[in-house]
Parts: sequence; C-alpha cells; structure tokens
Amino acid sequence: MNLIFKKNNSLSKIIYINILFFIITQLHIAYNRLNNNLEHKEIYDILGASSSLKELIYEPWTIMTHMFTHVEYVHFFINMFFLYFFGKIFLIFIEEKKLILFYIFGGLSGLFFFLITSNLFEVLNQNIIYGASAATFSIMSASAILEPKYKISIPVIKKIQLFNLVFLYVIFDIIILQVSNNPGGHIAHLGGVFFGVIYSLLIKDKNNKTKITRDMSDDEWRENKKNKEEKINQILDKISKSGFDSLTNNEKKFLEKEK
Repeated sequence: MNLIFKKNNSLSKIIYINILFFIITQLHIAYNRLNNNLEHKEIYDILGASSSLKELIYEPWTIMTHMFTHVEYVHFFINMFFLYFFGKIFLIFIEEKKLILFYIFGGLSGLFFFLITSNLFEVLNQNIIYGASAATFSIMSASAILEPKYKISIPVIKKIQLFNLVFLYVIFDIIILQVSNNPGGHIAHLGGVFFGVIYSLLIKDKNNKTKITRDMSDDEWRENKKNKEEKINQILDKISKSGFDSLTNNEKKFLEKEK
C-alpha cells in the first residue's frame, strides 16, 4: 500500500483525481436533490462525453473529464479496485512515468470505439459515456500481454495466470454486452483492451528488435536467458505471495533492468 500511495506516484495521482471527481459529482447530486432542482443539468451531462460529435465539439473538456467521472457508488469502487490492483502489476513491467499517459490514451481509445459504434449503429441508442473502465481495461490487457504467466492468487480458484484471468474477464464483458443496458460502456471497455494489446505488442516487438548483439555462443546465450527467466519467475512469485515491498533492493533493480 505504501508503494502505491507514496508521494509523486503516478497510480496514486490517477486514483486521487478519480476520488476528487467522485466527491464533486456526489456534492452536485446532493445539492440538486436538496434544492429540488429538477431543471438543472445532471453532473454526468456536464462531465460525461456525448456520442454526438456536434455536442462533443461544443463541450471539448468532456473528452478528458469523462474518464475520471463516476456517479454510482458501485461503479466507482469497482473501477478503483481494478485500477489499483492491475495498476500495481502494470508498474512492475512499465516505467511509472508512462502510466498516466497510458491511462489517458486507454480512455481515449474507449471513447473512440464508443463514438464509432454510436454513430454507425442506431441500435446502440446510448448518448453519453463516463467512467474509468476503458482506461483500466487498457492497463489490464497490457499487463496480461507483457507478462502472461504472472500468477495471481484468488480465493477458491487459488492461482491463475494473468493472461487467463484477463481473457476470461474480457470474454465475460463481451457476453454481458449482448444484454446490458449500458452497451456503450462495454464497447468502450473493448476500446481500452484494443489500445492495451496493440501498445504492449509494439513494446515487445521493439524490445526484440533492439536487443544488443551478444559476445557469447548460442549455448551460453540460451543458458544466460534461461537463468534470467528463472530469476524473474522467482521474483514474480515472491511478489504474488508477499507483495512488491517484500523484494530486496537488488531484486527491484534486477526487475527494473529487465523491463
């Protein structure tokens, strides 16, 4: 917990912004109810992103604010839980300074998918979107691609590989899309997944192409690679059992070097 909420931590900043927006939305809702102000615009109409391109042009701030806005308590707490949980895993493999941009582009990708489907398919019939789900899905999917064998302990199921967990969650989201009263939100989730997968695959490809020419035989290189992989797996297993704070400084440096 201290690792995540330490000063200047990117994940803590994102969560704090979401909390601030949530407080503002709840105060706005309470004010309207207290004053019986039925004609006043609802907060999600002010901060949420419209499916209408015309309205989006006249309310450009919603392109950013929608991905930090939550109205319902359950929606807010579920998103913050997943953001915190997968954000911690994401920071193991990706530089911290990239997290905020990744969150924003994941949210924008979700909005893009929402706009395309809303304007192409009338059956969607949804005119506003808000929430951190798309950005969170991008972080989830990127983590699953970058380290698919990372194991997570879950009650009853016990240990499950990260890729399998995220894959099942995405499939479940697609199934729910068919019957949900919030299809636009689920389509936005898929937009976040799209960005996360594409970005992480590009990172993997870039890392493969920029490997330094090795001054060792093929057998030596394979042995060295095997030892590194074993050490990484041991460290990841230690994180899964005891958390990131349980690592020694040398283990943290080694993991940082192997990103």
